[in-house]
Amino acid sequence: MIIKKPYAFLIKHFRLIHLILSSLLIFLAYKTHSVYKFFNDYVKNGYYTYSSEISGTYINFYMFLAIVGILVVAAFIYLLMKWKKKSRLYYILVSIFYMILFIGLLVYFNTFLNLLNEPLGVQAVRAYRDIIFMLYVPQYLFIIFGLIRGIGFDIKKFDFKKDLADLDIKEEDQEEIEVTFGQNSYKYKRKARRAYREIKYYAIENKFFFGVICGTLALVLILVVYVNLNVFTKKYKENDFFTVDGVVFQVLDSYETDMDLKGNKINSLYKYIVIKVSMKNTNEYRTNLETRNLRLMLDDKIYYPTLSKFDYFRDLGRGYTKENLYSGETYEYLFVYEIPKDTKYNKATFRMIDSINIVNGEISSKHKDVRLNTIKYMELEPEEQVYMKSAISLEKSTLLKSEIVVNSYEIGDRFIENYNYCVASGCYDGTRIIAASVLGNQERSVLKLNLDVMLDENLYINRFITNNTKFYEAFGDIMYLSNGELVKAPVVVKTMDLETKNVYLEVPSNIKNSPLIRFVISIRNRKYIVTLTS
Repeated sequence: MIIKKPYAFLIKHFRLIHLILSSLLIFLAYKTHSVYKFFNDYVKNGYYTYSSEISGTYINFYMFLAIVGILVVAAFIYLLMKWKKKSRLYYILVSIFYMILFIGLLVYFNTFLNLLNEPLGVQAVRAYRDIIFMLYVPQYLFIIFGLIRGIGFDIKKFDFKKDLADLDIKEEDQEEIEVTFGQNSYKYKRKARRAYREIKYYAIENKFFFGVICGTLALVLILVVYVNLNVFTKKYKENDFFTVDGVVFQVLDSYETDMDLKGNKINSLYKYIVIKVSMKNTNEYRTNLETRNLRLMLDDKIYYPTLSKFDYFRDLGRGYTKENLYSGETYEYLFVYEIPKDTKYNKATFRMIDSINIVNGEISSKHKDVRLNTIKYMELEPEEQVYMKSAISLEKSTLLKSEIVVNSYEIGDRFIENYNYCVASGCYDGTRIIAASVLGNQERSVLKLNLDVMLDENLYINRFITNNTKFYEAFGDIMYLSNGELVKAPVVVKTMDLETKNVYLEVPSNIKNSPLIRFVISIRNRKYIVTLTS
């Protein structure tokens, strides 16, 4: 009977099968011990040594493969023992325990991945250590019984020698047969129905065997789905952590705009997607990034970063121009992508190429995708009317926790700025005269603004805005009413290398007689209007 053929193979190779089974059990016990030791050391020391490849170091693909092999072997040996009417408890316990271990390793693999984002709390670490200990110790019992049966200390009680003779295995059982379809189809249908009934009855008689096989297939399916969703094709969100080549990345923000930092259109043909990324080099040595591997995906279209537009986005951060990333240091950089202005898309993704797949059992991915939730700076927000001598919050703008106060203004032909200076012989008082120059035939005057500017200390633009005059150059304009029309004043900024709150602007002299003068602060898509005249 053809169903006996697997039994003959299992009986003839009983010891060898158990030795192979024992080697898989020993391998898993060794790897599980490393996981237990990691969490035990974590509890003792209160910290762990950071590694970007920590998940693959402690739990790898071969561990899951070993469990699948153990479950398949246990299922078939269970079938043999049932047919021989021998004790099946060992194989039942092996099947149940290693199914639980399979699920447990998936949970721990996910825990190691999350350690890249944030450390575990003390109670959580203790719980993980205790659970893995309970999954680790029983494995030695299964190893001992597997080795006993593999070495053959109790082989006689199974009486396999007589069974082998009774099987009467012939070469004809392994001969190939030719099956012809198309003739006497009703006979094939009848045989098919009969075969279906026999398989059904056989499955009912061997529920545990088929349960283990189905459970193993389900676990393999779970592993495949998990790896595809959480490793190979895992989709990250902004502010998630992920690692590529030893550098830990975090996409902090993303923006879509066609404006520069003062609200002017950069280019009539293009708009820009700007991605702010935090990165920490965890390698032993310095490294830098290959910018062609940092891609913007708009649906199925690929865009590469441009390195020539960063000056337009200083309010958002510092652009990456292939600087070195030194070991242990954390950096924040912008990546700018230029795209046609009429581009429409449903999904924006930041993709980082990572060519590693499975090496030495370590699970990794070919690329990492971050779904972008872009902040739109495409349209001007309604103008905000603000007042002199009151704190103007810029929190809604890209300058974040910054404030400005317009204390006063004056218009005159010239002003005197008093200051102190020091030389080797001592410190002295000095004066500087700020006067209007002659610009063609047009009479000019000087407008003096007294400002308190308090910029958010975390802004990259601070290194460029070193005084109030620089702030005006970056964001300021003067508007005034001339001949019934509100116009922008042609201003020449008087450069100051003194420490002063005053900003001196050379303006047309007819501004003196204007009933309406405004100081306009333009920060990307927002405008703050300060009316100077009462």
